[in-house]
Amino acid sequence: MRSLILAVLLFFLSVGGVLVTTQVWASTAIVQTQQEPLQLVEQGKSLYQNRQFESDLRVWSQAATALAAREDKLNQAMALSNLALTAQQLGRWEQAKKAIATSLNILQTQPKTPERSQILGSTLDIQGQLQLAVGESETALATWQQAAEIYQNLGNQNAVTKNQINQTQAMQDLGLYPMACKTLLKTLELDHQNCQITKEELQTLKKRFVNKGNSSMLKN
Repeated sequence: MRSLILAVLLFFLSVGGVLVTTQVWASTAIVQTQQEPLQLVEQGKSLYQNRQFESDLRVWSQAATALAAREDKLNQAMALSNLALTAQQLGRWEQAKKAIATSLNILQTQPKTPERSQILGSTLDIQGQLQLAVGESETALATWQQAAEIYQNLGNQNAVTKNQINQTQAMQDLGLYPMACKTLLKTLELDHQNCQITKEELQTLKKRFVNKGNSSMLKN
């Protein structure tokens, strides 16, 4: 049961990522059966994909509470990360920050397994999105670089690629166009080119990545 929930959550984060007026810890919706946590997860995924973010926020709060009651720390951390992703869509930055901080605190207490590392990488990706959204581009870049190191250690090339594209957005916001260009060229596996480029030329290069069939990874 645990591995099944985790698999669904990991899938959701992989497609979401690219995710306080309502508390993270809802006092209701304590789960009574083995099936209900997975039902909440599936419901949360569906609501997010259909952009029903208000309802989705409540579901992820319920899921986090249910998993906390079961002392399922890894899945609780993942549910909180998804809650933060949804809160970002609603512009609820403080709620998102609180959920991410709680998720990261939980993960720091868990044994260093590949499973925990994958969740940590995904959570850092979401944190980077949040930091970029509130204008903390330099911090977002550092966060994404930390996540990239985790993915590289796991051998998760797909996550590395998505992460590198996220990094280029932060570099672009910081005016680091040559650095962003070099990162894109590395991601595209293109030969070295002159990276003394403008913002507009960088955007054109990013479109080449989209045309290569990786548009689902671009989360600007």
